[in-house]
Amino acid sequence: MMKRIAALLLTLAVALCAALPAFAAGTIEVTEDVSVSDAYDWTRFKGQNVTLNVYNWGEYISNGSDDSVDVVAAFEKLTGIKVNYTTFDSNESLYAKLKSGAANYDVIIPSDYMVAKMINEGMLAPLDYDNIPNFQKIDAGYRNPDYDPQNAYTVPYMLCTTGIITGKHNEQKHTDHKKVDQPGKLQNKVIVDQGEHHHDRKPGDHTKNLLTLHGWLGTSDQKDSDHI
Repeated sequence: MMKRIAALLLTLAVALCAALPAFAAGTIEVTEDVSVSDAYDWTRFKGQNVTLNVYNWGEYISNGSDDSVDVVAAFEKLTGIKVNYTTFDSNESLYAKLKSGAANYDVIIPSDYMVAKMINEGMLAPLDYDNIPNFQKIDAGYRNPDYDPQNAYTVPYMLCTTGIITGKHNEQKHTDHKKVDQPGKLQNKVIVDQGEHHHDRKPGDHTKNLLTLHGWLGTSDQKDSDHI
């Protein structure tokens, strides 16, 4: 039986990403540019041969290129935990790989609708919040989403927004989806092929927005997510 996967997001990596201009008392210097609080026992797993297998979107965590922080290397140095880090390019490729049993991961970062699908299919393991004390620092407005009402399987990692962009030469200005939600309105348009990735504030918004987006995809000339 396929190993159940925890969709625990990289809370520790987020802490490592926060570059500080100077190091204050009560902190541990991880790299020249990054420090973390010494209130947490970061080294409790050192020497225990612990490995984390992580599956994430490409370019979501800096890898040291372009003078950025190599987050995985910094995390390994700080904690002594080995990280096997792999990336994917779509929710569907993540789902297909895990469903096939070709690989197992400890940490994955799917989008909202894919989380709901994986929960319904029993693919995710519940989280142990004794190990995630920083969850209490997340604003209540971002907790208990409709796809995981009790945050039993997930914690939020980032919030994304999908927008409608038109060229300056376009004489018809579109200020909301109703003005383009008509046959023929999307000729010579490109629609981002990951349009499902949005945050719905009201009950029923998710279904309504998905239907609208799928209607757009059927009338647009091109769909693209790799060159935006």
